[in-house]
Amino acid sequence: MNDRKLLFCVLFVFGCLVGSSASGDDSRDALKTVLKSLRAGDAKALEASLEGIIEVGGKKSIAGLLKLTGSVPPGSQTVYWSLLEGISSFVDKPALQELGSYIYKNKSKAIARDLLHALQTSRTRNVVHALAPIIKKGPDSLRLKAIKKLARVRNPEAVDILVEVVEIEEKKSREDHTEVMAAAVEGLTMITGQQFGTSAVNWGGWWKTNKDKPLRVSAQGGSSEATGTVVDHLSG
Repeated sequence: MNDRKLLFCVLFVFGCLVGSSASGDDSRDALKTVLKSLRAGDAKALEASLEGIIEVGGKKSIAGLLKLTGSVPPGSQTVYWSLLEGISSFVDKPALQELGSYIYKNKSKAIARDLLHALQTSRTRNVVHALAPIIKKGPDSLRLKAIKKLARVRNPEAVDILVEVVEIEEKKSREDHTEVMAAAVEGLTMITGQQFGTSAVNWGGWWKTNKDKPLRVSAQGGSSEATGTVVDHLSG
């Protein structure tokens, strides 16, 4: 099957998704714009249309793109990764919660790993909502990838999640520290600047006392990174 036929299959599925949206829905109109740019095969138009749907935001918008990724044939990698880049650039909480649920539901599939890879460049603090489900209940290989990203998010909710991870991992093994435990501790140290090692009691106690205070800039925490994505100018 050539690239033209592959793209036709993708567009057919996407057309069905767009057609099923409610009349007058902003997300439907934004999805139509993405479809139009895909039909045209215009990379710049695709980038602009993805930026448009990200600005609309919301559960419906990201759900439409997520459904499309599952229908992209293996031979159409340019379309696939462009869509993942767009998905990883959403900044609103409802969209990222939907993304987090999707990643967890598909945790045994390659799409979960690929989405976590794409999320490494997200710059919004709301990314915690996309990472939390897989960190709490996913396989360790994906938990590690998600924690790596969470370690660069200066957000109290990120600390909440990492402290919980340390507590859970300590219960699993008090003698042999797991890779997940080590990653969570490293993340806590990067975000807070504190040095409590693998002690869940110390991390939990310190955070209980200090969680209502502003997070100080850690010597180990770098400056904010640019996403390099279609919404590099957006933040959340």
